[in-house]
Amino acid sequence: MSHLTIPTDPGYFEISVFPRRIVGKSESPASFVTHFQEFSGQRFEWSVTLPALKRADAQEWTAFFDQANLLSNTFNLGPEPETSPLGTGGSGGNQRVSNASGATLTGSSVSTIDWGANLEKVMKKGDFFQIHSGASAEIKRMAADATTDGSGDVLLTFFPKLRTAAVAFETITITSPVGAFRLAQQVQYNVNTDRLWEFPFAIVEAF
Repeated sequence: MSHLTIPTDPGYFEISVFPRRIVGKSESPASFVTHFQEFSGQRFEWSVTLPALKRADAQEWTAFFDQANLLSNTFNLGPEPETSPLGTGGSGGNQRVSNASGATLTGSSVSTIDWGANLEKVMKKGDFFQIHSGASAEIKRMAADATTDGSGDVLLTFFPKLRTAAVAFETITITSPVGAFRLAQQVQYNVNTDRLWEFPFAIVEAF
């Protein structure tokens, strides 16, 4: 398995984001009473469309897909144009995971520090951020607004759950966050009569 560098020019034209949860459902054939069972699996699945490309630009992407079509290979991608939070982002400039005893480092929330004291909505629900990096990068979307306490600490609550536990003092990336993804299936490209290449493709978080 290799970690690839995805082309950045041009950027993608359209992205559809699907927050995937595994939920079992059963319905009684006699009473129609419905039961649900939520399992632990959570991830983002994205559908990506590139603009129609001329050959010179298209070949950068065909070369990338030749490697990515192995499916086990991974790459980093972020949710453009949502490259910065709608929240204030705090004033600390170096947001990090807490090292406090009992701090939350797994699951759907993580304790963080160094945002600046008593600041409202440093991150707003719907904002993206990144934890870990490279082939281990995880991208998260805020599930609730986050306001700091008098020490500049705040609990971030998000989707999907952390797959790898956060490490004390690990940096939280709130500008141009990315996650590690792989192709959901091999990519087939089309060339139309105007000699323009078209590349719709689907990706899933890699873990």
